[in-house]
Amino acid sequence: MTGGIGFSRQGKQSFEENHKLGKIRNNSLRTSLGRKVENSDSSQLEESLQFQNLKRVQAKGGSWKLVLISVLILLVIVWIISRIF
Repeated sequence: MTGGIGFSRQGKQSFEENHKLGKIRNNSLRTSLGRKVENSDSSQLEESLQFQNLKRVQAKGGSWKLVLISVLILLVIVWIISRIF
């Protein structure tokens, strides 16, 4: 159940309000968040790149654990179902 017509109307109103807010907000905040490579210190830039690469490697390394756990859980579920029937 979606909650009736009121739910749809509320969602549409919320979307319209958020869309209007996007037009009202100042865009200068979005552009000021980025770093400028020309003005940065080379050692800080190198450290930042090393940190980003380390995080990327760590994220890739952890995915095999999730796959392994998922496969083991699936095998246990199949084993339990085969024992029942």
